[in-house]
Amino acid sequence: MNLRPVGPAVGVPRHEMHHSPGPVPAADELVHAWETAVLVYGQVQARADAAPLRDVAAAREMTEASAQIARTWRELLAARQVPLWVSSAIETAADMFEEQADAWRAREGRAWQAQQQGENQ
Repeated sequence: MNLRPVGPAVGVPRHEMHHSPGPVPAADELVHAWETAVLVYGQVQARADAAPLRDVAAAREMTEASAQIARTWRELLAARQVPLWVSSAIETAADMFEEQADAWRAREGRAWQAQQQGENQ
């Protein structure tokens, strides 16, 4: 993925571009952070797939990995101007990973409760 800043997209009105003002890390750093987050996510997902359903640690790792991907998507979006359709796609991806993090957070809570109930019996 090459997200080097190149200026406004040709033929896209400025009002249809997403840009967040303020200092942001260099595009290469953001791409590296996103790539790292995706690699970690893949490793964590493989462990979670092999873990028991009530594994609190696996659920916590998936929560964190999903949330990290959402954050890096949003950081990439804030780093440069992009056409509205690209902005919408990135927002959708970030939203999906945030929803996934919420689902894993809920699963972590259920697993923790099940562990506590098992210890109290």
